[in-house]
Amino acid sequence: MFTKNEKGLALPLVLLIMLTVSLLGVTVWQYSVTDTIHVALDADRMQAHYLARSGADALAEFIVRNPSRATEMIAKTATNKATGALGNDKNFKVNVTGDPTSLITITAEGISGKATETLILDLTPLTASEIFNNAIFSKADLDVTKMKSVTGDLESVGNISAPGGYGYRVARNSARVFSSPLIPSLLADPNGADISIANNETRTITGNFAYGTIEMAPNATLVFDNGGGVQQVVVRSLTTKGDISVVGAGRLELFITGSADFQTPLVVNHTNPNNLFVFLADNTTLTVQANGQINAFIYGPNADVRIQSGNSIINGAIIANLIVKNHAGGASNGSVNFRQIDHGIRPLTAIAGFRRSVWREGR
Repeated sequence: MFTKNEKGLALPLVLLIMLTVSLLGVTVWQYSVTDTIHVALDADRMQAHYLARSGADALAEFIVRNPSRATEMIAKTATNKATGALGNDKNFKVNVTGDPTSLITITAEGISGKATETLILDLTPLTASEIFNNAIFSKADLDVTKMKSVTGDLESVGNISAPGGYGYRVARNSARVFSSPLIPSLLADPNGADISIANNETRTITGNFAYGTIEMAPNATLVFDNGGGVQQVVVRSLTTKGDISVVGAGRLELFITGSADFQTPLVVNHTNPNNLFVFLADNTTLTVQANGQINAFIYGPNADVRIQSGNSIINGAIIANLIVKNHAGGASNGSVNFRQIDHGIRPLTAIAGFRRSVWREGR
């Protein structure tokens, strides 16, 4: 029981306790509301982050699989960003900037509710050594069992038939994509001058030119002088029964837009394969036969390479749609020997190809 004086203190004490409890309740409620807001904002930020990443990743995958369209994507997104949405307040915007020959930057902005997140992904051009890292890459099924010898890794989008105990890597069902070679537009003139080189005659080409046809008789010699730089020559049709030499400290980039036929005992490039890159336009056929030897890196993902009868040898690497042993499908006595790319050779302007760099946050 309270005394008289104690009864007078009871009401204020109860009121004070109720006020304290009320203030505590308000504080807890405010904290709960604030925490709920923060949780919701964190959820929006996370969703915005992954929306940005998804948008950038989708566009990066498109460019990696369609590298020749990189310039187009840069131009299109400069004025009209690529967009996507999962709802009224959940979307992303992506644009591409840069130079396909050096660096492409994909910037994506993800928006979810009141949160906005920006992510950046760089795409860098593939180096020559990243492109030519197999003895043979084939889009079609590849059979090397009836060839005289093959030394080096094999890769195919289809199946691969290799000798038992083959001592190098064999990669079947590859997902790699190679774009068509970029033919120099200022040189690619199908009505260009024709060259005919007679028996025992020597002809030298210095500089960058386009030709319609080049025909070489037996024992003829054609010399390409690169002058220590990169020499580019476009030929619609090349038929040779003689030697082709590459001189100078640089390299020759030879573009074939129709067909190339290397016959009889001859040598194409007497020196290091790094001095000669042969680019085959789509639907082009390159034929090597009758003891011919080519020291070069051959690139034609939508072209065919025929290694015919005779002890034909290719030292370097081949990227092609189809590698045919001979017309009859029998043994060809041909050989392909992988040679290492000089790591000093950086991205080749004739080949569009990119790799992903690291993700980073934007502002």
